[in-house]
Amino acid sequence: MALKTLIIKFRSSGTAGNIPTTAQITAAEPAINLADKKLYSSDGSSVFQVAPSMAEHNAKEAGIAGGAATQYWRGTKVWADFATDVRAAVLTGLSTASSAAIAATDTVIVALGKIQAQLNLHAPLASPAFTGTPTAPTAAAGTSTTQIASTAYVRNEIAALAGSAPAVLDTLGEIATALGNDPNFAASITGQLAGKEAAFDTISGGTF
Repeated sequence: MALKTLIIKFRSSGTAGNIPTTAQITAAEPAINLADKKLYSSDGSSVFQVAPSMAEHNAKEAGIAGGAATQYWRGTKVWADFATDVRAAVLTGLSTASSAAIAATDTVIVALGKIQAQLNLHAPLASPAFTGTPTAPTAAAGTSTTQIASTAYVRNEIAALAGSAPAVLDTLGEIATALGNDPNFAASITGQLAGKEAAFDTISGGTF
């Protein structure tokens, strides 16, 4: 079998940085820059580099060794710990201007701002100042602790104090009136009784 010789014609340039144009090479025609050691061709509408030069090949990134499961590949071309970086992230741009409900379309920084704004609307644990009509559980009768006393508890305790007293004596004012508004009522009554004769004493009235 006779061997045939295949001759491939290359357009070439010895000027560094020189790239052929579509006017200089046709579709699928090769061209080589001998100074840059780059091979070019054309698809008929544009010229493209067929393969990188040896210098470009050597400049490619080396293989990346695998990192830990908790790490991610940073733009600085190093593995970094995800949790550590997230915890150290600065909340630049955080705004508490809106206390609206968090929306599914909110960014993380916007959502955090809304949460903080909602927390700011609540009373602090130390010396809270309540507004509106706050409620609390009603303590059991006779409770004597630092538990909050609701109005219901106070009314129950006062009712228990009055007991079955008649309506005209079921307030402190009515009792004070009944005692003549005398702060020393007991002493006054005792003194008045001391000046009275005993009911069964014998009073001497002479003989008959």
